[in-house]
Amino acid sequence: MLRPAFCFSLAAIAALSVSAQDLDTTYVSDEFTSGSRGNALGTGPTFNNSLTDGTEFLAITNTDGVTGTINYINIFAGATGGEVESPVYNVTVAQDNQDRTLPGAIEAIVASGGADPGAVLVGDDGGTNGLLFGENDDANYFVEAAVYCYNRTTPGPPGYETHSVMFRGARDGEGLLSGGGGSYTMDRVAGSFAITWDAQLGTVFARRWNGSTTTADITNRVATTFTDFGSTTLAEGWHTFRIEGYGSVITFTVDGSELASVIDSTFPNGRAGLIYREASVVSADETQAYFDNMRAGPATPPTVTSVEQFELYR
Repeated sequence: MLRPAFCFSLAAIAALSVSAQDLDTTYVSDEFTSGSRGNALGTGPTFNNSLTDGTEFLAITNTDGVTGTINYINIFAGATGGEVESPVYNVTVAQDNQDRTLPGAIEAIVASGGADPGAVLVGDDGGTNGLLFGENDDANYFVEAAVYCYNRTTPGPPGYETHSVMFRGARDGEGLLSGGGGSYTMDRVAGSFAITWDAQLGTVFARRWNGSTTTADITNRVATTFTDFGSTTLAEGWHTFRIEGYGSVITFTVDGSELASVIDSTFPNGRAGLIYREASVVSADETQAYFDNMRAGPATPPTVTSVEQFELYR
């Protein structure tokens, strides 16, 4: 017989102490209207004459008009201090930056306050780059962002380009590269959950990056590198990716439709992130990655009605 103690809502989690970076308890959002992200002095080891893991605390006014602080970590050479890393651009105007000539103007996405032409560019920096936020021990939260999905299937340059929203990745002490330089990664060392748009395949995947893989395995799409839970094709344009996890239950949605929902306890905690990775694409042909309308915060607590569900969500 089920004891009444198991029939409860886990809303009491919200009573935990609040931190500006604790996504388990605090909502954050960023419309990316101006400035840049994660471009302050790096805190990681030296790589290609600059410090990796540039960090930046920013006061961001969220969609409810509340101003809070987001600490962005810009992986790899985030310490250059210039707009080369993650600038906010008016996407309706063709832009160039210090690293690459960008593909050209695109349409603006409609934000909560109307059409806002600003979006953050996460660009190539040695094959991958990303903006991380949240805390190492974040576990029960959601993250979503609008992602501009370039379709490179026809004719498309050869190679590999992905744009991802990452969930429970970049954990301290296990997500760092070794050798020539060190930095957090989505897929290379520790692994994570993600919704990943593969521009050359024209397909979006609900995915677990398995970690402990080589860059060659990632960019050659070697099957052991990842586990896919679902996929679908998308037209080129803006699409909203959302991942929400509570305990072992992880749900992936694209444009409000469920792509996959799985029970997976591989990664119980980790940061959120907006990630770009490429390989074997001529620099002039790289799209880079535009993200907008980022939102993250506590996952909706489930109502537990059985011992089995309690074990999944605790």
